[in-house]
Amino acid sequence: MSQQEAADYLGISVVEVLKLTEVPDGSNGYISEIPHVKVGDKVYYPKQAIDRWLLDMELIVVP
Repeated sequence: MSQQEAADYLGISVVEVLKLTEVPDGSNGYISEIPHVKVGDKVYYPKQAIDRWLLDMELIVVP
């Protein structure tokens, strides 16, 4: 999926998808929250990987 398609699928904005794609890890690097694949300068979001990620996220409880 493209960034726009991922945003539509998740019900969030493209800006939020981009924020989840590269999250600062506190040591001048980045980690990814949302599964994605970079091909050249394009970013794709595999639907099955996002579905698994969403299931994993259901197990996290935020107080």
